[in-house]
Amino acid sequence: MTRKILYIVSNLRRTGPVSQLWNIVSHLPSSDFAPSILTLSPEPQDSFWPRFVAAGIDVQTLGLSRLQGLFKARAQVRKFLDHNPVDILHTQGVRADTLVARLTDGPKRMATLRCLPQSDYPYLYGAIAGRLMASQHFWALSQLDHVVGVSDEVTENMLRYSRPRQSSTIANGVDTDRFAPVDHATKLRLRNDAAIPPDAKLWLVVGDLIGRKNPRFVAEAFQKFQRNFPDDHLVFLGDGPQRAALHPFVSDTIRMVGAVTAPEQYMQMADYVISASQAEGLPNAILEAMACGCPAVLSDIAPHAQLLNTDGLGELFTLGNKSACIAAMATLRAKERSMMAQTIRSHMMTHYSAKGMSAAYQSLYRMMAEGAE
Repeated sequence: MTRKILYIVSNLRRTGPVSQLWNIVSHLPSSDFAPSILTLSPEPQDSFWPRFVAAGIDVQTLGLSRLQGLFKARAQVRKFLDHNPVDILHTQGVRADTLVARLTDGPKRMATLRCLPQSDYPYLYGAIAGRLMASQHFWALSQLDHVVGVSDEVTENMLRYSRPRQSSTIANGVDTDRFAPVDHATKLRLRNDAAIPPDAKLWLVVGDLIGRKNPRFVAEAFQKFQRNFPDDHLVFLGDGPQRAALHPFVSDTIRMVGAVTAPEQYMQMADYVISASQAEGLPNAILEAMACGCPAVLSDIAPHAQLLNTDGLGELFTLGNKSACIAAMATLRAKERSMMAQTIRSHMMTHYSAKGMSAAYQSLYRMMAEGAE
């Protein structure tokens, strides 16, 4: 029996959540599942839409602005479902989750929660609007049949603020074919192309340059770290409102590359990845860098601790403590990296592959479709 799954999202802009959506649907066996996607808004230029279509996935849009969506989206989704019946609605994001929460009849409804709304939304939308949006999102989740958290922390946090009928945790997955270690010759070529010295230790920060991710903290800690390791390099991969705050730190050994279309190349040439983030769901960028064999230095928030819950994967440091961060970097640097890289790669393949993540969703879809929850 083929089960029809409709994914509803705001749009297919190139973001971590949309990459995770791709990781789910691209591994669904066509003999068991028929996925389709409905977006609420027009697509931006940096969209994954062509990628989904090229894979044979039916993608349609309502093409509504946010304001239009307030008045028209629910009726249009109902009309869409009347003409395109499905077994399960799977949403992600506050707009899609809230919209489907207001559909009181029809197919089974589930969502994937990828963040801590009460922490993330005030950063993104301001204190007052962010709190209101978080409250709305938690209400919406309470109306759904099942909510998946992408880490233990996300699930536990959601259950503190909301009461969905059923919940579970399915960790984010990585495309371990794309994000994979390379041989020494390829690593040297990548470094040469990026003007990174072949023998330098390269540290990588990947993600939006926003306050929640503490990029300035990393730059300040790294400058102090360089007193003992002056030849080490640091690269910031990403862009955002904190970019200007990093300009004073830019030097021959500290660089801002911006957003790139092939982040795996920097991960493959790097020696280590570092994050001082204050809050995360389960960070895609760290998963991807670790899949490339990079040991990690991470702030000790719960999702980071979940990633480093096995020896030989990296070092945690106390959130906001520069001395602890520097000490963790030095400890990691002193370890034999090649053996760590093998351990990390094996761990990622076992616990965080996209294929494994998709398989977990497939099991959940079957249970929901059969009413076996």
